[in-house]
Amino acid sequence: MFKIGFLNIFKILICIVKVSFMKESPYLPVNGTIKDEKTAIKIAKAIWIPIHGKEIKDLRPFEVTYAPVLDYWIVRGNVAKCTTENIPEIIIKKRDGQVMYVK
Repeated sequence: MFKIGFLNIFKILICIVKVSFMKESPYLPVNGTIKDEKTAIKIAKAIWIPIHGKEIKDLRPFEVTYAPVLDYWIVRGNVAKCTTENIPEIIIKKRDGQVMYVK
């Protein structure tokens, strides 16, 4: 009985160690899920519309920047059409689409 309990504990520890060392999901594309500016803008609009309303469409063209060091897409409303307080901005992780910041 002690051997069965020890083997089960050993198996559980092996699983915990495997999970803790898994850094990359095998299901995400190598180039990231947000591959281009167009996709980043679509995600930004989907998140901004509930926050800012339909007038977000008046702030086109959106300014899109890719930060390769951080692997983030940064999308902003048109600065010329906004006041400094209400410039919508969103930062999206290219790899998995996680939204890091919304304004």
